[in-house]
Amino acid sequence: MKYECPKCQSQLKYWEEILFDKERTINKRTGKLNKKVTRSNEIELEQHGISCTKCDFHYYGNENGNDVDYEHLNAIFDQSINERGKG
Repeated sequence: MKYECPKCQSQLKYWEEILFDKERTINKRTGKLNKKVTRSNEIELEQHGISCTKCDFHYYGNENGNDVDYEHLNAIFDQSINERGKG
C-alpha cells in the first residue's frame, strides 16, 4: 500500500489543530515586548486530517467505520495518538 494521494499520487501531509497561548514578557523599563516567546496551556483540539500537498484531497479519518479503501491512512491517526501519549 502506498502512502500517496489517491487522486494525483502526490505527497500527503498529516495536520492537527492545537490551541496554545503565546506569551512574551514586557520590558519593565521601556514597555516593549521582549523577544523571547513561550508557549503554554496547549490544548489539543480533536481536529485532524490528511491532505494532499498538490490537489484538493482531504481525509478526516474513519468516521463511518466502513472506510476500507483508506485503512492504511487510519494507521497514521493511530500513530499520532500514540506519539501524543508518550509526550
